[in-house]
Amino acid sequence: IVAKLTEEIEYFKKHAGIKVASTGGSINSDEFEHNIAQVSELQAELKHIQNELHEVRKERDGHKKDLEDKLSSLETAKLMITSLETANGSQAADIRTKLKERNDEILSLRRRCEADVKIKETLNARLEDMRK
Repeated sequence: IVAKLTEEIEYFKKHAGIKVASTGGSINSDEFEHNIAQVSELQAELKHIQNELHEVRKERDGHKKDLEDKLSSLETAKLMITSLETANGSQAADIRTKLKERNDEILSLRRRCEADVKIKETLNARLEDMRK
């Protein structure tokens, strides 16, 4: 839009001059009035196009600012997510370590329990032998 409006402005600037009649450089009153009216119309249109261009540029700048704000918010959100993922990863590693420790403790207790059961069975067998 901006490029098109700029192109139109340049066109009107080039073609806003008064055309001289082909009668040796003099112009009659009607041609002069017509040229004045044409110049006024072109100047009014040029002013209108310049105003439109100004509005389009303001709108573009507003959109650019909004986009920059959204990009900044997105970057902040990405940093927060990365931080949370890192924290969650650390917590998960801690939990896995604790789970392994608990599993090792359970395994150790099972072995001790099995050993105690064998000792109990051995002692019960001796006691039975002694009673006989």
